[in-house]
Amino acid sequence: MSHDNKTLRDIANFEVKTKNLQQEKHLQQLKTLLPSLPPYVFKYFQKNRKRSATTLFNYANDYKLFFKFLSDNIWVLDQLNVSSISPGDIPISILAELPLEEAEEFQGSFFTKLNKAKITMNMLQSPF
Repeated sequence: MSHDNKTLRDIANFEVKTKNLQQEKHLQQLKTLLPSLPPYVFKYFQKNRKRSATTLFNYANDYKLFFKFLSDNIWVLDQLNVSSISPGDIPISILAELPLEEAEEFQGSFFTKLNKAKITMNMLQSPF
């Protein structure tokens, strides 16, 4: 399910309005990240060009974590009858069949990582 050559060209040419250098950097990072995600995710980004490059880049990072979680998930591997799969090769049918318990497992692990990152950032910023 990897990206075909046309989609890779479309990703390379993907543009959204940028207002500053930081957004331009995020757009370039987004273009680097999109090929590692399933092709149907890029279609979502194409339909959401009105969002800022920073917002889309943050969305892409969240998708990256989600599809990495799915590629390591036993239920997904069992459903696909494979021992391993690339995050970019997760078929859309898996999303339709994903049990609530598996989604909740991701949500729990995501927020645990997020909270640990916030704690670390707070510790780095603390004057004590």
